[in-house]
Amino acid sequence: MSKRTDTTEKKPNLSRRTLVQNKEDNNFFHTVSPYSNPILYLHKTIGNQLVQRKIELSSHQSYPVPDIVQRRRSRDDRRSERRERRSVRLRRSSSKSNFCVPYATASEAKAARTWLARFFNTVYRVWFGREARDLWLDYLYGKAGSSRRVFSSPSSEIVKGFRESETIEEYQKGLLNKAASALSNRCPTIAANTWTYIPVSKAIPSFNPNPPINFNRITEIPGNIAGGISSSNFGRDSRHVSGNIRFFRRTNQRGETEYLKLETDLDFVVRDAIDFCPGGAGAPIEQQITVPLSRLEAMGWASDLGFEVRFSAPVESKRLGRSDISHCWSVPPLPKPTYWCLTGDTRILLSDFTWKEISKIKVGDKVAAFDEANNLLKFCEVIKVFKNPPQNYLKIELENDKII
Repeated sequence: MSKRTDTTEKKPNLSRRTLVQNKEDNNFFHTVSPYSNPILYLHKTIGNQLVQRKIELSSHQSYPVPDIVQRRRSRDDRRSERRERRSVRLRRSSSKSNFCVPYATASEAKAARTWLARFFNTVYRVWFGREARDLWLDYLYGKAGSSRRVFSSPSSEIVKGFRESETIEEYQKGLLNKAASALSNRCPTIAANTWTYIPVSKAIPSFNPNPPINFNRITEIPGNIAGGISSSNFGRDSRHVSGNIRFFRRTNQRGETEYLKLETDLDFVVRDAIDFCPGGAGAPIEQQITVPLSRLEAMGWASDLGFEVRFSAPVESKRLGRSDISHCWSVPPLPKPTYWCLTGDTRILLSDFTWKEISKIKVGDKVAAFDEANNLLKFCEVIKVFKNPPQNYLKIELENDKII
């Protein structure tokens, strides 16, 4: 029985998409069966033609641009034109003359709120962090609440922003200058070679515990959410400062004051609110954001948001030299010597355990001395040599012919 031969031509299995490579130029093309999905087949065929056009154009040959590319370009152009028109409308609505003026229509206000939310979620979050972003979004959508939000944790982004603010640094340096100037009229009792803590209100007689600190650097978190002193639905803004100015008076072995070091040890409480009406539009670069926000607040879409920041400021220091504090701590007079006369040939033990006649001892030599307070033998530096007038003394001759 003979085997039957099937002469029917088999159709290739083109039910799935495949990615084939042209080995000559290493370009990839999508293939799809016209039997499985005619629409997909048409799209991929056009796509392969566009790839081929790109390859041919890369060889500096001129070919007409396909209609599908032209349609795509025109669609992108229309989108760009619409975005530009929206941007122009936003810029017009952000002029300073529109500050705290409600939007004419709800659709215009909704577009401004959408744009602002997108700004706070992207550019603002990257620059100032999530906590400050959340404050602005809650203000924008009227989720402020009736109580101030308190930030006191050292790990808080907002607390770190206030601690590292240049405004706080400059304020503390100003307090140190005032404390140094106050020394000219009043010299406090400061122990030597140890820290002495004095309340800032006593170290600076004219100290104001509620200073009107203005956070005016818009590139910092405090300048962005706090600013100056104003009023809101949460009352008047305030800043409170408490703590100490600590002093360290360094003296040498002779009791002379070499220098005086002043350092701050201060705590701050900042109470403020995010609000605009009434208020100011800020710098021109800020008005792109502040004006739309104020217009939403004027419509009642955004509401005041109060907050409180508690933090301990970084230590700032100032050093005063001997000439700056000589009127407070002068060099103490040396005690009047008691004359216990020794002859010039009396030997003195030095720090290198050699002997030297007392008549040859000079200032700066280190000699053996006895510390009566601690019952210790020490080597001390000679700070002054006394040459006493001649006096009578006893000479004792021993049996061994030794004279003392």
